[in-house]
Amino acid sequence: MAYDNYRTPKGWTGPLVVDGKQVEGTFRAHQVPLDAVKTSPEHLKLLESWLKSYNPSKHFDENGRLVEELQKLVPKGDRRMGANPVSNSGVVKPLNVINFLFSQYDNRMYIE
Repeated sequence: MAYDNYRTPKGWTGPLVVDGKQVEGTFRAHQVPLDAVKTSPEHLKLLESWLKSYNPSKHFDENGRLVEELQKLVPKGDRRMGANPVSNSGVVKPLNVINFLFSQYDNRMYIE
């Protein structure tokens, strides 16, 4: 099977249905599917089930640290993404941003 043909529906790892509305494969998968976990026991149970589906006990020890087997896979030194010149354009440069308060447009509504 070629990987470029492998497709999954949006939201396929989350709850399929929330409050009677389908989430998986719909626009709701791009939203926060469980927006009432603080007030809805049903949403809280769905969230707990969703998070447990990732099997955190296989990936973290009893202290919440990444298990040794996975720690060995973490890149070190120059192999880390932030240390790779390809990922940060080689040199971190200051962002050149114009002062919008003095642009050609009327910005009085932004000034306090």
